[in-house]
Amino acid sequence: KETPERVAPIDHCPGQVVRRLASDEQAEVATPMLEHSPVLTETDLIGIVEMMLPDHNRAISRRKQLNEKLTDVLAKRGDIETMRSMAANPGAKFSPKTYRLVVEKAKTDTHLQESLVSRDDLTHIISLQLSPFLSDELKARLKALDEKPEGGSLLDSLSEISSEAESKAKQRKERAAIYSLIEQVRAGNANASEEALKLTGAGDTTAMTHFVAGIAQLPDSSVED
Repeated sequence: KETPERVAPIDHCPGQVVRRLASDEQAEVATPMLEHSPVLTETDLIGIVEMMLPDHNRAISRRKQLNEKLTDVLAKRGDIETMRSMAANPGAKFSPKTYRLVVEKAKTDTHLQESLVSRDDLTHIISLQLSPFLSDELKARLKALDEKPEGGSLLDSLSEISSEAESKAKQRKERAAIYSLIEQVRAGNANASEEALKLTGAGDTTAMTHFVAGIAQLPDSSVED
């Protein structure tokens, strides 16, 4: 009889079977699939993170490779064990936003601090945020890593800050355009249905969400970017 442990690494296993096992409420059935199956897509995994239990998310956090979309979704769930597992996983990639969230959790969690200090992608700006909360031993390790000539940590952090500032400026500009469009619709100078179709056709789901929320007069806090 095939067990989840034996099926999980198989790359030609039927997707329907893999997804069924990966979504099983029993963690002992789902875990091997979530942790090892190459058949599961990013969409499959994100759906499971949003629907299943913490044990399932922790299994996903141990996958050999985790892109930023997956770590973003895992971090939003707020489970500290999952964050520890992601931080200890060298194959997990973090967006700047998620890295800041993980560092915030690490301020009161020594296990998370140790994992972060050991990461190869720790930038100088993240180090500065984390350092005040570390033990003397971890501060010494962090300092030694930060002084490596090949690190380029300060340059990396400056680049990160610049990139984030540009991204925020672009978001503000795009948001202003949506607000202007909403005002045109309210004034009767634009058709809501036509403008919604244009945004849908452009594939900009964030702009579409803010547009619909604005037309419905929902507060910005009700919309998640």
